[in-house]
Amino acid sequence: MRIAIIGGKLQGVEAAYLARAAGYHSVVIDRDQNAPASGLCDTFILGDALDREVLRNAFEGADAVLPAIEDDEVLEHVSRASGDMGLPFLHDGHAYGISSSKLESDRMFAELGIPAPLPWPRCGFPLIGKPSGQSGSQGVRLIEDAPQLDEWTRLNADEPYVLQQHLPGPSYSLEVVGNGEGCVALQVTELFMDESYDCCRVAAPALLAPGVEAEFREISTRIARRLKIKGVFDVEIILHDNKCKVLEIDARLPSQTPAAVYHSTGVNLLEVLCRSALEDGLPQVDIKREKAALYQHIYVDGRGVTVLGEHIMGTCGPLHLERGFLGADMAMTNWRPGVFPWAATLIYEGETRKELIFRQEESIRRAEWRGGRAGEFLNQQREG
Repeated sequence: MRIAIIGGKLQGVEAAYLARAAGYHSVVIDRDQNAPASGLCDTFILGDALDREVLRNAFEGADAVLPAIEDDEVLEHVSRASGDMGLPFLHDGHAYGISSSKLESDRMFAELGIPAPLPWPRCGFPLIGKPSGQSGSQGVRLIEDAPQLDEWTRLNADEPYVLQQHLPGPSYSLEVVGNGEGCVALQVTELFMDESYDCCRVAAPALLAPGVEAEFREISTRIARRLKIKGVFDVEIILHDNKCKVLEIDARLPSQTPAAVYHSTGVNLLEVLCRSALEDGLPQVDIKREKAALYQHIYVDGRGVTVLGEHIMGTCGPLHLERGFLGADMAMTNWRPGVFPWAATLIYEGETRKELIFRQEESIRRAEWRGGRAGEFLNQQREG
């Protein structure tokens, strides 16, 4: 299997990593020669995806095309080019259009009766402010009082935004793949955020009560049926007062969680997505055994080791794989002798989450940990 991946940043890193795990030949296109995924793929093409000649070179011998970018112009252009060459385009434009607008997706949640945080002004402070068209944690801010609200709305006056109730509680994610007729859900993962609401750790499997997990899966299936999803989307929830509250959906290949699911279950989201597009019917997802898996980002500089969200991995240049790095089972890192500062995504497998947290602590000590924010984060998670 040969797959052309459009974009070499965080989603491209995930796609290239999963492609390698599945035994696929990956071709990554990006106009940045230092794109993080350029060091993980089998073939890297430096060029603009809006250039038909660049796409023609990348698509030669390909079996499918996967966008790993959130740019409407590029998505439309690549979709047309894929169709002209008769290649499956692993992307649902309709679902993406809804999920890329938090205003649109919130309207859909309301129509379906899906539990979600209350919108402003039906709720009081504190609030969460989110730009409607940004994905993940981009532009998200905690707003605690009226002066902060005035400031945030003034700064975001030129673009649509969402204001909604701030709900404390653990976060969880679930990926769903569909073929337009049916859908299959993968494993629920637990998300941990840094102080800017960027995900810095993923744990699998999630430690959810069976009834809560069943509710989460039912909500996700309801959304999939409404979207008639033909591709992949993920759902993120907050568990508040033991009740699921849907924060957002993203109809594109997610980053971070698929690798954690793969290391926990052996189920490869990219493989499921490709098979659903290329075969008749949906493939069976058989999770026979769930190992514990942790997926963690660290940044190392003169101050020591800091636990940070995934944004740091998108700015550190080409990544490469290192088995056994700092005691982790696998790492994606820009570390090389003499490189400083550096960053790494550390991936662990084991029997229990507690075991993996201790291994992670040892990794940080090996990275010349000198206390500070990384130690505080680990202490908080152990206590939780």
